[in-house]
Amino acid sequence: MCEIIFKNDQEKYEYEKYAYLKGKEYYHYIARQLNNFNYSCVASAIRYDLRLRYDLYHYIGLVEDMLKARVIDNKLDDDYTLENFLEKNTKTSLNEINQIIIKTHANLEYETKENLEMIRELRNKIAHFTPLIFESKTEVEEKIKALALVIPQSHKQKFIQAIKNCQKNLDIPDKSILIKL
Repeated sequence: MCEIIFKNDQEKYEYEKYAYLKGKEYYHYIARQLNNFNYSCVASAIRYDLRLRYDLYHYIGLVEDMLKARVIDNKLDDDYTLENFLEKNTKTSLNEINQIIIKTHANLEYETKENLEMIRELRNKIAHFTPLIFESKTEVEEKIKALALVIPQSHKQKFIQAIKNCQKNLDIPDKSILIKL
């Protein structure tokens, strides 16, 4: 197994600190995927993926809240009231909300069954350990584009800018890992 290459002691210290959280094997996996064992590149790819996850999760939450509000405000399902949503022990999946929206034809133009399903799948993918930027990158890009279509117009530019900003101030020589919108 190739070793991670450090420019200085600060990089080695940073690696030891964060490898405790992510695991040394994870760093080596990322390095192998990049075919680059320089710590700054590996760490940048990990940061990029993490930033993407945070921003995507934020906007998926926005869409989920918007859909829940539509279900509640329009009384689309008797089982889904504000009180039910606010109860601590009540869990409502995005899948259930999507089904109500589609079943009651309360979806807007881009809120197709396919797009809503891709958003749900993207949310699940974000929750797993696998990076978004390698093997499944094309699939992830399609799901992000579906999310961009469903995000309200008032938030669309902020979303696009947030995704673009994920790469700021990072050492990413291999631009093929970057998400394109």
